[in-house]
Amino acid sequence: MINSYFGKADRARYDGHGKILNPIPLWMNDKYKQDLKRDIRQIEQQEREGFISPKERATKMARKQKKADILRFIKESDPRNNSGFNKDCAKKAKDSVLEKIRYISPCLSANPKVPSEFDGAETNPQEEGNKSKNPCISLDTTEEVEEAKRANLRIAEIEGKPTVSRDDATRMVRLLAVALGVRVGYQAFRKRPILGRKGSQVGWSEEYSGNYEGVFDPNKVTIDRDEYERLKAAGEALAVKHTKKKPGKPWSCSEPGCGFEGTTKQKGMHIARHRKEAKRKKKELVTT
Repeated sequence: MINSYFGKADRARYDGHGKILNPIPLWMNDKYKQDLKRDIRQIEQQEREGFISPKERATKMARKQKKADILRFIKESDPRNNSGFNKDCAKKAKDSVLEKIRYISPCLSANPKVPSEFDGAETNPQEEGNKSKNPCISLDTTEEVEEAKRANLRIAEIEGKPTVSRDDATRMVRLLAVALGVRVGYQAFRKRPILGRKGSQVGWSEEYSGNYEGVFDPNKVTIDRDEYERLKAAGEALAVKHTKKKPGKPWSCSEPGCGFEGTTKQKGMHIARHRKEAKRKKKELVTT
């Protein structure tokens, strides 16, 4: 059984008891792991080709060993490589907490013409900020509490119930999704709007909860033909504006015996040729 999703590489002293330094474990950071492997390969290549001096050898080898140890610690802490990872418990906690996040989150836009993501919903920015930072999602099951502890969430007791903030709950859902091999986009944390309903849609509704599909599908949103043609014409005009090249002004070379006539766009290259030719002639005079 895994006690924590954070391993030795995530802690201050590279042991199992130091302070956790990152909000998410390093096994989720693919770029960091790739950088470690690249650095180890570079040091090994320098060693094979003899580019490491005797003075630098001890330092380079210690650096290589440290990076290799960090990479090994990351691999050991990855639940995907651990047989003690309880997938059923993680899946139940992820699904239930995700539903609670959707319940208190604003809806996605029901109208593609309206740029606001809340589509006219009477959303209070201060209230949304409080939900993000203050505990507002209760952990009602044993699975949720256990997974929150493994994910190192800040759990507060409110009215006798363990509670976490929306940001922490979102972080836990993303962590569990990666561990389970499930892709969770930002749309999954928001309810889809009920088409035709006006006013605030921040909150759960029984009318919509039965057929909720989880992820907003933009292909199901239609746009009228006139609006499509207008947007298409505007995009084409913008593309022409940025790709159209301005012609240069007429310009003629003042070098004796040249007589070249062109534009100011050819001026720099033409003058560079004259200078190159002058250097060549000067060099020939010196050698003769």
